[in-house]
Amino acid sequence: MSCWQSLEKSIVLNVGRCSWGKCVFCGWGKREGTESIDNAMNKIRKAVREKVPKRLKIYTSGSLFDENQYPRYFQLWLAEFIDRTCVEELQVESLPSFIKYELLQPFLGRSYKLIVALGLEVADNDALRKLGKYPAMSVESYISTALTLRNLGVGTRTYVLVNPPIKDWEDLFHKTVDIALKYSDEVVLINTYPHSESPLFTLWISGKWRPLDEEHFMRIVKPYLNNPRISIDFNNFAFKPNFPKRLRKRIKGAGKEQLIHPYYEVWQDFITRFYTPPRRKSVLLFVPCSYRKPYYKSKTWKAILNVLRRVGLRSVTHLVAISSPGVVPEEFSNEYPFNSYDWPEWEETEEIKRLYIKVNKERIKRYLLRHKDKYKVIAYYLKPSSESAKALEEACKELGLECIKCLPEEVFEKVRKEVTSSEITHELSLKSLEECLKRIKVKYEIRKAKT
Repeated sequence: MSCWQSLEKSIVLNVGRCSWGKCVFCGWGKREGTESIDNAMNKIRKAVREKVPKRLKIYTSGSLFDENQYPRYFQLWLAEFIDRTCVEELQVESLPSFIKYELLQPFLGRSYKLIVALGLEVADNDALRKLGKYPAMSVESYISTALTLRNLGVGTRTYVLVNPPIKDWEDLFHKTVDIALKYSDEVVLINTYPHSESPLFTLWISGKWRPLDEEHFMRIVKPYLNNPRISIDFNNFAFKPNFPKRLRKRIKGAGKEQLIHPYYEVWQDFITRFYTPPRRKSVLLFVPCSYRKPYYKSKTWKAILNVLRRVGLRSVTHLVAISSPGVVPEEFSNEYPFNSYDWPEWEETEEIKRLYIKVNKERIKRYLLRHKDKYKVIAYYLKPSSESAKALEEACKELGLECIKCLPEEVFEKVRKEVTSSEITHELSLKSLEECLKRIKVKYEIRKAKT
């Protein structure tokens, strides 16, 4: 009688280092794991103790059977430990060079079935060479290893990349799937993502490659959706542009180079094609950036947030800044490079101001085209004379969208006569914002989000 309580559970071990570590698309193999063997054991114990899974998937960031990464005593412990649980299938990862009878023998003849995942990626040796995986993986070694596993009664799971950074990858994709289906029990079609430590991340920054969004990915894998042996993996980790420390630098200046900086373009691509605004945020409020980073620590944002709380709309309002990096949803305000740039307005030329409006108008349009249906109402609290306001107004006009202005020109001009700076945080300006939000709350029947 089965005693497992859930179908599957996945854990990621961060032990040692992949023996190969040269794959263009992989960041895991580029770093030395910091997790101790004791911690890895405890992680496995916990995974089995809490709702025992039928299948336990262990992602090893390398090869489980590599004794330099996972000592033999750990392998023997794992083989014995899983045998004493209700787990029926143990899935691990390995390169072909470690698939030998003497290494797998402790896992054979157990109460569970061993399944080994192999990263074929692309069934073409020239392509594998370009991906940095050859000769650690070749078509021949994959087939030989898969047959060895089959003869030992071990299951085989094969990873196939969708959109690897090679020319004409689509021509090879279907051939790869056919070979994987022929020699393995299960196939996973994985959307290629740029791990921060991988060379692929640099290719994305340079504009030479970019990941597929879900719509494009699903078009590619559509012929295989009904195949019970094939799994689809669009987003196999919490993907966002996580710049490695070696690439981070403060972006300072008010010129074309800073405005269309490739780091900003990568983030705008992500925000447009992969990001989803928070649920229950029915009000989109565009706001200015601030000199102090992250924005929420600034006087400007604190004042805006206080007004939202007074009106009772904080929980349903999504703040999105408009600045030189483009549109910046509030949840990313402390991400690099949004927390590490300066745009000194006094350096702006008339030409740069025009370019700022043009560039950000397109960024705003892309954001609204993708996400407008997530909101009930779109509003903005920006200096009426600012380039950010002009870019937003032009974008909304071209899209035919209503965008409510919460700081009218007449109020702003009155404030400007009293102060020469901090107009946004002036009492009259904030009063205008408060009245605007109250009208929105009534007109659109906005209710406080339930927690």
